[in-house]
Amino acid sequence: MSIAQQPFNHDIRNRCSHFKSFENSFKTPPRDNTHVADTYNPHYMHMKMDVYSDRVDIAGDISTYAKVTSAQLDTIYLELNQAFSLDSIKLNDVLTTSYTFENSEIFIVLDTPLNQGDDFKINVCYHGAVDGMNLPRYGIYHWYKGIYKSHIAFSMSQPFGARHWFPIRQSLQYKIDSVYQEYTCPTGNMVGSNGVLEHITTNNDSTTTFHWKTRYPMAYYLIAFAVANYMEYNLYAKPTQLQGDSILIQNFIYNDPKCLNFYKDDIDISVDVMELYCEKFGLYPFYKEKYGACLTATYGGMEHQTMSNQPDFSFYLVQHEMAHQWFGNNITCATWSDIWLNEGLATYADFIAKKFLIGDDEAMEDIKGDQNSAMDAINGSVYIPEDEVYYGNKERIFSGVLTYDKGTCLIHQLRYLINNDDTFFGFLQHYTDTFRGQTITTDQFRDALEDYTGLDLHSYFEQWCYGQGYPTYSVACEQGEGGHAHFTITQTTCNTATPFFDLPLEIKVLYANEQGDSTFRMPITANTSYFDIQLPYQVDSVLIDPNHWIINKVGEVSVGIDELQNDLDLVVGPNPAQDYLQVHFKKTNTPMTIDIFDISGQLVQSHCLYQSGQHIDISQLPNAYYLIKATQGQATVSKKIMKI
Repeated sequence: MSIAQQPFNHDIRNRCSHFKSFENSFKTPPRDNTHVADTYNPHYMHMKMDVYSDRVDIAGDISTYAKVTSAQLDTIYLELNQAFSLDSIKLNDVLTTSYTFENSEIFIVLDTPLNQGDDFKINVCYHGAVDGMNLPRYGIYHWYKGIYKSHIAFSMSQPFGARHWFPIRQSLQYKIDSVYQEYTCPTGNMVGSNGVLEHITTNNDSTTTFHWKTRYPMAYYLIAFAVANYMEYNLYAKPTQLQGDSILIQNFIYNDPKCLNFYKDDIDISVDVMELYCEKFGLYPFYKEKYGACLTATYGGMEHQTMSNQPDFSFYLVQHEMAHQWFGNNITCATWSDIWLNEGLATYADFIAKKFLIGDDEAMEDIKGDQNSAMDAINGSVYIPEDEVYYGNKERIFSGVLTYDKGTCLIHQLRYLINNDDTFFGFLQHYTDTFRGQTITTDQFRDALEDYTGLDLHSYFEQWCYGQGYPTYSVACEQGEGGHAHFTITQTTCNTATPFFDLPLEIKVLYANEQGDSTFRMPITANTSYFDIQLPYQVDSVLIDPNHWIINKVGEVSVGIDELQNDLDLVVGPNPAQDYLQVHFKKTNTPMTIDIFDISGQLVQSHCLYQSGQHIDISQLPNAYYLIKATQGQATVSKKIMKI
């Protein structure tokens, strides 16, 4: 592709009415300012590129067809890495020099402004090389897989990296209705991309052109390619919705028998995952085209629409990137502040895949790991504040602890709150169908879930999504005569920004002498809640959140017989105490052992009392809650005290 380079028009500052606002916006710390230019929506792109598997050089001829959405449009804004050589720009097929290309931004000034509803075509030709290895997972990468003697080059764009390989307005406010991509590479290589491989052209110059087209709406960052010495290994899934018809699962792997032998069993699992997800989430959104994966060398996977990039076919990557086709690609976060909707739902799909395809134990280990990880984040919310979303803050946007782990726990907790799996999975199918091909905000997701379930979820989202931290629960159980039990549940939080979480809490009561157990779901409406329950047997122990539904830590758990109605007539006071405790009990010939435990269960003091009314010195103990365990013969009674 040989294109003559055109000179820049450096007088744009005087001709462009919008340039000053753009110029001022970039004087502040770099942020996603593309919303300033949301004055047109691209609806079709035709991309022609020369690509190579052994280097990152490209030559591009990119045509964008768009419609004006503002009252008037006098300037067209695009982004393209400054390292590229810009060869030409055409507006409606007419060459123009009324543009500048500075600081990786292109401003094209129109001689005559366009009006709302007008269509236009912008064509940009360029060439050069931007090595993604020098960027934070952006642009085009080159890799060599020595074991298969294969070079590979591939693109990565999320969230702000598309400009490092093609000109684009990087905004989530629109989706491109359809994209036609033509990739020309040296003969012997293959190119994988979005949509359907409509045909392959063998050229006369030892090159081959692969023609890919997708007709589903797509966010800009999901456009992608991968080129290597590939071979195809294809499978077909048959979800029940298609009544015997099938979905193509098209995989591009290195053209070496060792590669297929190594990955075949792992790739084959994708059929089971696809059919499961269609059952749980609704029919695969892009079933008229395909799903597949290109074997690349990324440090993780990337869910490009209809064809992911993956460094391997591990169970995690197969099911996670496939889940993104529903959650992230079909329905896309409306802003990067809402990215948890993409990653939280796709990560929860990991749990669903393990639960139904491997087993409950493996799935539960995953969710417990996510909960433990989420508690590493005392500060920070799942929803990303707008001032934390900018080009240099990718690590915050894709925080493993907040966006992924805590995000998926929020979905798990919503399933718990809904308390009906038919309703939960029914909503997911309703969601993927109702918002098909659209973008969505966190508030829209909340409102849709409220409408479907009838629940009021405003406080839940304020506390768990927009709020920070997590709760710690403590439970004290005092059991009296006739099985009557009094429960005191206290909650503290690790971040003052969110002083209270009002999720109901499951308490599991285990009865003495192996007489079974009972589980109760307690409504939590204050930091201290009280409940009276009639129980059939004496309580042996109590478990907090036994089924691991909630992100939480366990504080103090104490179980005892009510001090006025127990075999020992045990009374311990004062409570709270400062320097000493006085212990009263029945006068018998049997001494009483008093063990004092801290909230971690560590024994801190032990005493043997021979008469009622003796004092125990606790002046050296730190101020905290403690559990007093009194044992006399075969009888044991526990009491909670507070040292102040």
